[in-house]
Amino acid sequence: MAGAMAGAAYGGEAAFHNPALLADASWGGVSLGATGSHFGLDVALQRPVCTASYSSCRAQYDTWFSSRAARQPPTSGGFQLSWHAPLGGALHKRVVIGALMALPSSRLIHISGPDAQTPHFYMYEGLPDRISVALAASWQPLDWLSVGLGTQVLAALSSEVQLDMDVTNHDTDMAAVRIELQPVARLTAGLALRPGRGLRLGVGYRQEISLRYEIPSQIDLGESARADLMVEQNTLFSPSSVHFGGSWRSPSSTWLVALDLGLALWSSAPDPSTQVQIDVGGETVDKAGLGEVIDVGQDAAPIDVRFADTWTPAIAVQWRPLTAVALRSGYAFRPSPAPRASGPFNYLDNDAHMLGFGAEWGFGQAITSRPVGRGNLDEPLRVDHPLSLRFGGQWLILARRTVHKLDDNDP
Repeated sequence: MAGAMAGAAYGGEAAFHNPALLADASWGGVSLGATGSHFGLDVALQRPVCTASYSSCRAQYDTWFSSRAARQPPTSGGFQLSWHAPLGGALHKRVVIGALMALPSSRLIHISGPDAQTPHFYMYEGLPDRISVALAASWQPLDWLSVGLGTQVLAALSSEVQLDMDVTNHDTDMAAVRIELQPVARLTAGLALRPGRGLRLGVGYRQEISLRYEIPSQIDLGESARADLMVEQNTLFSPSSVHFGGSWRSPSSTWLVALDLGLALWSSAPDPSTQVQIDVGGETVDKAGLGEVIDVGQDAAPIDVRFADTWTPAIAVQWRPLTAVALRSGYAFRPSPAPRASGPFNYLDNDAHMLGFGAEWGFGQAITSRPVGRGNLDEPLRVDHPLSLRFGGQWLILARRTVHKLDDNDP
């Protein structure tokens, strides 16, 4: 449905889009799915690309060549598991809890840090290849009001390498490595209203989240020399976002129309480039006056990517021609947050037209239900089935974008 879900999500998927909508699930449920993404992006450079030695490229192209080939995001696949259940007893099914997990199939975490001058699509680099868990609960204090609160969890990576070497005997005195995966949790929240028959309004919020890793390495060659190496990066960044949505269901539940407007705060995007610092010291090095001469990256300032906040409108429609069949389609337009890459750094992105499509087949006797509460007796029936199969996809069409570099050597 092209992401038009802030007022239309139902079941475990609401733990991500709008936790307050979990309250509309009259029945418990679980779903298991397989996902995949493929990128067919294209970057055409004005000059031919030559990645061989400079002398070989110079002999073939003189000075008319580019040494940096564009990088494509990798194809990926994975699995998704969602679960939701209303609580009973004294809570009268007014509290619903849910969970949603995404698990890559080929690699649990894929961290990529292309060089800032290499043309690459920062928006899609490694995003599908990460473990992501969303946990949420909703509470419905009134028939027309529900609120939700949850968390989204990623894993941060930290490590440390220490080597003490005896250069006289060509031996290693000590080699120690520490690697840790630490959870990073961020807030999700939501609000849902039912102001009229078949009408739902919702607001969903997700706090920005990213994965940061640090790899400090210490190489000690005794009193003569030592080297401290630090590699760090902020990656897999998703901005804070607020989605305003609404949906309307016809009295016969044949039609469902959903609208959504999302604000993504891309202006807070951190420097995504890999930061490398090398601090060389020791008695011999300092006496030779080379301590600060061969240091690298000590004074490097972070890159300002200058991304802008974006508003993304979306619309989606569901048609149920039969009780057991539902067809869905949606459209969204996501303007690019990235400025034209005319400067020294090549973080690429384009305006995106997003087309969503899907179908659902239900099996077993249909289960009909209404939202909880006496005030919802006139609400349209929601149709569920004990078992259903879903197929869905989303096609992103990127508008062509031409960039003229300010540097004549990098057109």
